[in-house]
Amino acid sequence: MRNIRLDIAYDGTNYCGWQIQPNEITVQGVLEDVLSKIHKKKVDVIGSGRTDSGVHADMQVVNFQTDIDSIPAENYRAAINSLLPLDIRVMSSRKVSDDFHSRFNAIRRTYKYYIKLGEVG
Repeated sequence: MRNIRLDIAYDGTNYCGWQIQPNEITVQGVLEDVLSKIHKKKVDVIGSGRTDSGVHADMQVVNFQTDIDSIPAENYRAAINSLLPLDIRVMSSRKVSDDFHSRFNAIRRTYKYYIKLGEVG
């Protein structure tokens, strides 16, 4: 098995957050669906954190396990992006150590909040 790291970005406007939820479209759900199509079996991804409904990410680290050796790790970016909607993008992909875990190995998380100031309509 190989452990693959993806650095992703997304516009969360059309999603009910990162984490899979019953009967909702989420970023994790869409990404897992695409990976499951490529692998022809269910693939689970681990995210470094979660975002709420409508929240965007400039960079979120995720990882997944694969037993497919025919796809070089760096080629996952193009393969996944070819099947993803345009509001979710894989920015890079690479093989990482077997013990890498995107959530537990995160060194820091940075959140930016933007508040529109002005007259209330």
